[in-house]
Amino acid sequence: MSTKKYHVTLTPAEREQLKEIIRKGKQAAAKIRRAHLLLAADEAEGGLKMTDEQIKRTYHVSLRTIERLRQRFVEEGFEVALQAKSSGGPQVIKIDGEVEAHDRAAAGASAGGSEPLDDDAAAGRKDGRTEVCGQHFV
Repeated sequence: MSTKKYHVTLTPAEREQLKEIIRKGKQAAAKIRRAHLLLAADEAEGGLKMTDEQIKRTYHVSLRTIERLRQRFVEEGFEVALQAKSSGGPQVIKIDGEVEAHDRAAAGASAGGSEPLDDDAAAGRKDGRTEVCGQHFV
């Protein structure tokens, strides 16, 4: 059995805040789950002091989930540990000239012609790419 690197010790105020989150049940399910896990992992006086194996069996989470939550609590604090981890926001995909040329050629080929669409057609005007795409969905 490995020794825990990060130890959760909640203050009485933090413990009460977690109990309130669980009692109300108005938060996101993941936040309520993190509240349960932090309470279970609390090693302070008055805490549940459950082992990671007990937490795993009781709350049906992996040991790694418990370890990551402990680490976030110690390194980033109580409030951050309760919040969902940010994924960094949406990724923006930039289309360069090569991709655009390929797209135009594919649109022209699917319209029955062997030539790529001209600028008027690509802009969705008569016989443009918009109409070609529409034909495929009908």
